[in-house]
Amino acid sequence: MYALLAVFKIMLRLVGRFTFQSKHFGTLAPMPLIDNYPDSDFLNAPDKSLRVVYEDLQNKGFDAGGGEILHYKEKPFTGTIVEYVNGSLVCEDEFTDGHIGGAQRSYHQNGQLSEEYFKAYNTSYGLYKRWDEQGNITYQEDRGLQPYSICLALDVCYTNKTTKVAGTGIELPSEEIKFTEIVYVDDIEDYQAGQFYKRELPCLLKLLDKVDKGKLAVIIIDGHVYVDNSREFGLGGKLWEALNKLVPVIGVAKNSFERNSLTVTEVCRGQSKKPLYVSAIGVSNRAAVALITNLKGKHRIPDFLKSVDALSKRP
Repeated sequence: MYALLAVFKIMLRLVGRFTFQSKHFGTLAPMPLIDNYPDSDFLNAPDKSLRVVYEDLQNKGFDAGGGEILHYKEKPFTGTIVEYVNGSLVCEDEFTDGHIGGAQRSYHQNGQLSEEYFKAYNTSYGLYKRWDEQGNITYQEDRGLQPYSICLALDVCYTNKTTKVAGTGIELPSEEIKFTEIVYVDDIEDYQAGQFYKRELPCLLKLLDKVDKGKLAVIIIDGHVYVDNSREFGLGGKLWEALNKLVPVIGVAKNSFERNSLTVTEVCRGQSKKPLYVSAIGVSNRAAVALITNLKGKHRIPDFLKSVDALSKRP
């Protein structure tokens, strides 16, 4: 059935179409050089509610990764390409600004979703799933974070006078710094054991008010996502919830505690034998571990996170 759907898609589209795809399963492998794509935040543009058939689009060539560049009414196409066989929807492919970008879906003949995955820069990312004709999941795998997207790390420094919050956004996987923000917060909550989020969450949200959250693939915090093995939310989970569950959050903690040991993965970097304790929500622990493991730096703390910590403490 999957092969048949693939044949349908090829037959219905322009002969000679091809797509380069480099799968990376939870690791941030180096990406091919891309020299004619829109800005890295292009997947967060726009509404893809415009639905057209492939025959109504104009092929303007191929990008550096082998993907088609498609226009609609002489403008780069943002929307969803839909394809039908005998009146039944067989697939939907989302495009943004002329390039493949977003959800890609195929359907069984009975209308049940058959396959779903996500693409950006001709690379599959996120959670790949397949279903049978009864709607049961038959296969799934995590293909990692969206390539060429923004990772924001946040850190907070408390002093007697005021609280400083620092945030730096980098592009993945190059780690090129895209922006830095600093805010100061007065009148913070007193520390309460087991409810640290009540003190720190308002600080993080104040900085995030200055950030275009639609551009973020993931946020990294200094701390835990869960406070116990029943997955009661800690700071990371509360932040994810406060952002309407739209931006994945990764917690990177320097210390562990027994109550949440089943929710974290120990990550040893460089020559250090002392692990970091990584947890995640909105993205798998596997993808979170791959990101933290592959961030630059020879020591236990990635250089990126170390720089954000230093920025929060700088007078």
